[in-house]
Amino acid sequence: MFLSLCLLLPYLGFYLFSEAKSPIQKVAGPSASTGIKPMRATIVASVVILIFFFLGGGSANAAVYTSTTSSTGTHKISWSYNSSAEYYSINVRRGSTLIGTYHVSNVTSRTFSHTENGTYTYSVTAVYSEVWNPIIQEWVAGGLSSLGDVSVTVKVPVPGIPSSVSIPKTDNNGEFTISWGTASGIVSRYELREKKNSGSYVAVYSGTARSKEQGASG
Repeated sequence: MFLSLCLLLPYLGFYLFSEAKSPIQKVAGPSASTGIKPMRATIVASVVILIFFFLGGGSANAAVYTSTTSSTGTHKISWSYNSSAEYYSINVRRGSTLIGTYHVSNVTSRTFSHTENGTYTYSVTAVYSEVWNPIIQEWVAGGLSSLGDVSVTVKVPVPGIPSSVSIPKTDNNGEFTISWGTASGIVSRYELREKKNSGSYVAVYSGTARSKEQGASG
């Protein structure tokens, strides 16, 4: 919004300054009594309308909504429609760390999923259409409008122990299969570790499957 207003001020100053340098011409009609040329009056009126628009006359800003806690890691944030926005930008932070930025158009909500516990903060900004700046001959951002922030605390329960584990007690050729049942709670992956005799545990598998074939070198 502030950037858009700044882009308009040079045009207003340029035209008013140009009009002030030349003698005021009397014209027929209402402008004759004021000494203001029709062009200057049009520019002033246009700037007033645009200032009103960028200060909020053409938009409807509101807070961002969502539940404050999530036990599944999945939650939806929503915000009110902004008539001036070309798209919405969503910054996502976990604690104080920015973990992602998302751009969405023609919607006023988005669903997010996290498997790591913590507090996630969402900042939604309405981004206005780009405008042409004839001074630098480039398209520039039309303006930004913050719609608000909201935080969600994710408290996903710790997964339970797999319901069963199957492994042969003895093996003659060094090849065997380890399998296990499902675990309660939200499981993003299973990790399998092994140790030989009195050595240390070494990770040999990480994934979503519930079995692992071990070879002669395993």
